[in-house]
Amino acid sequence: SKSFIEPRYLGLSVVGSAIGMAICTFYWVATAAQIKAVFGWVSIAIAIVMGLEAVYGKDGTGTRVKNPGVMDQMLFVLACIAGGGITAWVSLGIGEVVALWLLFRHRTCIETAIGTGVASLALSLGIASVSEQRPQGGSDDLSLEPKSSP
Repeated sequence: SKSFIEPRYLGLSVVGSAIGMAICTFYWVATAAQIKAVFGWVSIAIAIVMGLEAVYGKDGTGTRVKNPGVMDQMLFVLACIAGGGITAWVSLGIGEVVALWLLFRHRTCIETAIGTGVASLALSLGIASVSEQRPQGGSDDLSLEPKSSP
């Protein structure tokens, strides 16, 4: 059976996404108007890029980066930080960044690019949801039951 997840990029994307999500959740809080604008423009840009890939892409047969260097991986993490920030605001971003990076930069097949992007989004949102469930008092009780106020 063929794996549709690129493990190296899954790990890097989750790290970058977590950083971006933390920044845009706790330090750079956007207004509703800014979020609406970001969602609109990001959605349009992703649609255009995916459309171009569908029409002009070679589906994994083009030139690909076989052994990415440190600089390539650093650029990927920076892109994932931006994707994580967008994900914190509008719940889309990191999966698309990962999929597009793998499609355009590494010329992976579309199944692997999308599979890695979806896994990255799922893990990133899973980590974010667990971190949001932590009580403010410093307790490690992660139960999802409502806390009574004193």
